Amino acid sequence: MSSHKHYHPNNDLVDKADVGALIAKLLTYKRSIVLTALFVFFLGVFYVSNATKYYEATGDILFTKDIKQKSASDFLAVTPTLGTKDVNIDDELSLFQTPEFIQSVVERLTMNIRVYHLRYKEGDYVRKSDMTELYKDIPFNLMLKKNDRITRFSDNVYFMLSVIDEKQFRLSVEVSFFQHIKRKIKESLALLSSDEQAFYEYTALLNFDEDFVTPWLSGKVMKKQNNIHDHYLISYGAEEDGINLIKQNLKVERANKTGNIIVIKMQDEIAERAPIIVNAVMSSYLESGLKQETQSDNNVIRFIDEQLQTMQADLEKESRSIEHFKAQNKFLDLSAKTQLKVVTISELEKKKYDLEIEEAIIANMLSDLLSGSLTQAPTISSQTTTNPSITANITKLQELNAARSSMLIDYTPEHPDLIKVEENIKSLKRTLEQSLRSAIQENRKKRQTLASTILTHERELSVAPSQEKVLSDLNRNYLVRTKVFDFLLQRRAEVGISKSAKEPKGRIINQAVQPKTASKPNKPVVLIIALFAGLFLGVLQAFIRVIRDDRIYTLQDVRLHSHMPIYGLLPVFSEKKTLYNDAMRSLLFRISQELKDKPKVISITGSVPGEGRLTTVVELCRIIGESGKRAVAVDFDIRAERSVSSSRFGIVSYLAGKNRLEDIIYKAQHGVSVIPIGDISHEGFTLGVLSSDKLTDLFSRLSQEYDYVVVQAPYLGLLSDAVVLAHVASLNLVVLRSGRSRIAYIKSANRLVDDYQLNNTAFILNALPLDAIRPWVEHRSFNVFSRLKSRFTRKSS
Repeated sequence: MSSHKHYHPNNDLVDKADVGALIAKLLTYKRSIVLTALFVFFLGVFYVSNATKYYEATGDILFTKDIKQKSASDFLAVTPTLGTKDVNIDDELSLFQTPEFIQSVVERLTMNIRVYHLRYKEGDYVRKSDMTELYKDIPFNLMLKKNDRITRFSDNVYFMLSVIDEKQFRLSVEVSFFQHIKRKIKESLALLSSDEQAFYEYTALLNFDEDFVTPWLSGKVMKKQNNIHDHYLISYGAEEDGINLIKQNLKVERANKTGNIIVIKMQDEIAERAPIIVNAVMSSYLESGLKQETQSDNNVIRFIDEQLQTMQADLEKESRSIEHFKAQNKFLDLSAKTQLKVVTISELEKKKYDLEIEEAIIANMLSDLLSGSLTQAPTISSQTTTNPSITANITKLQELNAARSSMLIDYTPEHPDLIKVEENIKSLKRTLEQSLRSAIQENRKKRQTLASTILTHERELSVAPSQEKVLSDLNRNYLVRTKVFDFLLQRRAEVGISKSAKEPKGRIINQAVQPKTASKPNKPVVLIIALFAGLFLGVLQAFIRVIRDDRIYTLQDVRLHSHMPIYGLLPVFSEKKTLYNDAMRSLLFRISQELKDKPKVISITGSVPGEGRLTTVVELCRIIGESGKRAVAVDFDIRAERSVSSSRFGIVSYLAGKNRLEDIIYKAQHGVSVIPIGDISHEGFTLGVLSSDKLTDLFSRLSQEYDYVVVQAPYLGLLSDAVVLAHVASLNLVVLRSGRSRIAYIKSANRLVDDYQLNNTAFILNALPLDAIRPWVEHRSFNVFSRLKSRFTRKSS
């Protein structure tokens, strides 16, 4: 037999271990993998059967204005044009999650009262699992008003409505478990007020369809149907529930990245309420957008109306003054020259009045800019049209402010892009402030010029007769106010036309409808996920067990940790005896080839009981006998509690000199002989005889008389007996059992082979699965047949 060296595995080889070996090990835990997968799958079935069902309603809004989507870099380079009507899609999507918007939706829906049907027993605390919310199928109409007195204890109050009969019901305050604990703590600390005590203990017997007044609640409960029964929980409190419901379950997104359609989705436990909420969200959004766009126009119209009302009163007063002066002084009218002067002065006064209004508006804009409340450029003054840079800068400031608000959602104030936006806003404010101050100075110069011109005309008019002078003043004031009045009427009409021409940002193209099936939980998806999760967890637990398991399972495991040859692979002894016999014949052939010209003394050992050492000895001897050869099985496990035979005479008595060799050999079937261990209590036997020449002489005589001497040796590594026998034997076979022998024992065997130069040592891997051993046996049998055939041919020739 060729010598071999002990194999020290390295990390590279471990990393390149056969994947098939790992899979084979995992498959040894296939039962636990299947059970884990089934367990998780049935958890998924339980979840989809008992989880709260949510119904999803969907609506679509089509933007009728151009869509503009910005990034952080766009905000730094934005240069909007005057009068732009682009819609920033990111800002619009953020609007749906603002508290103000959700509040407006809740107010539209009046969600401050919610009714639940209860599966309830008297004395129990109400659990969420016992509550089923009702919506359109509420069996009664509620006209309730919560008194202010109750808000001192709780914003959100639950009342229990228990039906007594067709005419009466009991109304009581229902508290949660935690509220009950809170009450008990207050009672123990003497902090519970008399009003609060009365609130918690409140109950009243009331009639259907009749008004009632209680310290906490007043109103009427009207039946919509007969045969009402059971218990109902009425949640009457703050609108916080409705706000949280919408905020948590409302989802708004673009239909696609480049399109101008947004999709509004709402998930709700009540299928009827989901589309109502979606439609209310869409209507509130479009109305709020139109209201925001027309807010400036409404402010202008309100301002003009106030001015017109004042101006009309002044005109009526001036008209009466002129008529009274003419009647009192019997003065018909002004001269043509004076009339011309009056008209000229009135036109100049009108221009001066326009400049005063413009200056007041610009001054307000400057004040709003400095206070940070400037939101829009006014449209009443022509100043904004003659000086469009102011309006353009204000629009740009609005864009930058919107950009900052959007970026604050995703970025911290220290983000570089946000800092650049802040710097642009400050720079733009400084520019706008300078423009507004310059406009005010320019306006004042124009008014001073007009005032000087008016003064010159008034001096020319002062040379007129006194009565004509008084009448000219009256006419001049009247004409000025008339021109201003006409001007305001014209501006009001223009603003009204502008307001009526404005349209919402978009229109509803798909109204939400009631869903027919629940969207959550998605049964197919949940079950598929549960199945794959179960398989994953099953394989994971099997993998962890494999990693922690240091037992031998496959041929690759042995090869990975040792370079000692493997002489045989044996299946489980109780399965497929034909295959087991073929495997034994392959083992015998390998032994015969290795020990051609040597005494065929074979030592068979193992590491721990249960590996099949004795079975291997017996079955190998049987196969040898059936092949026509003579074999003897020698039990040399001196320290074992059991042996091949319970005979008093055996190896011990022979080595002690009490018996001859012929006296301890027993005949068995198939030409096989057996030498038992005998009684180890014989006088004259010591373990020292194992190192004597008598042991060598024993095996020499047996090898001359028998074709094969098969020895059951003690366990290798535990006792020195096996090492002694290993040196005497021609071949040492170490039996490993799949699923029982450990890697540590292979490493120990490697060290013994190196330390004692046991180069005649090989492994037998026992109890392998049939699918793992069948290809090996068939391959070996083919080789045996081929070699026998070639040998027969050579002999014949």
